[in-house]
Amino acid sequence: MVDLEYLAEDWNFPFLIKTMKKERLERTLKEGRFCFTTPSTFIGGDGLASAQQDRFEAHLSFKAYHLMVAPILYEDKDGPHYGPAEKFASQAQMHVITDDAKHTPLCSFRYVDPTELIEKYGAYFFRLGNTVDRIKDEFKHNAFIFILAPQVFGHRLFQKAPCFSYKVHYGDINLKFNKFIEQVGYQTASLFQKDPLYQWQQEFRIILEPKEKEGKHFIEIGSIEDIAFGGELEQLRNGFIICESSDHLKEVNQILAQEKLTIDDIFSAENKGEPSDKPNN
Repeated sequence: MVDLEYLAEDWNFPFLIKTMKKERLERTLKEGRFCFTTPSTFIGGDGLASAQQDRFEAHLSFKAYHLMVAPILYEDKDGPHYGPAEKFASQAQMHVITDDAKHTPLCSFRYVDPTELIEKYGAYFFRLGNTVDRIKDEFKHNAFIFILAPQVFGHRLFQKAPCFSYKVHYGDINLKFNKFIEQVGYQTASLFQKDPLYQWQQEFRIILEPKEKEGKHFIEIGSIEDIAFGGELEQLRNGFIICESSDHLKEVNQILAQEKLTIDDIFSAENKGEPSDKPNN
């Protein structure tokens, strides 16, 4: 596995979102309590929402070409003896998982990409729009926390439990992801590759060192109320305006009134608020 270290450049995005069930919201904010789960839970666990189920979780996925098959005839002191090899398939999708990957606890967040933010009047506007419906339906979540300082959050987490983090790659191995494999090794890389079907989740993943026991592992980093806030998931549909101060907010509202603009006008003009489902290249 890769050396566990905190790299600020891996947290180089404006904000992080963690969706959850409402009963976990207060404890998450006040105690900074996060659940890290080993991949076996998502591969075959019971009671999971549809977006949490992935039979190839933590598998490295790649295409293999010109597959051959040969029957095993017998085995003796010289080793196995095979019959004539025949072509089995011209191409096949392969999925490989290691023991270390099976036992590596992970925790998932949604990162906010800079392209999702609308910068106007010195403020930032952000919303998830109808993606909220998909989170409700496929995760069964009804609350969220919004982390305003991802790098601070990452540093605090690393102080409590050495970890490694990176954005998930969706789809087959390409040049960029192949470089990542060369840097961290295929055992670690397998934890950061998923099927393009999950592209809409826009996942930022944090992993701990492998554990002997599979299942859930909890980390508490203390209150995060100074760098995060939370609420009902529905709020992410309409979104937020992020300003420097209450006075700044008043100024922005005055400008909107003068220009006779609504928040919907701003998002419509920028065509934002509906994340793409296209896989990364």
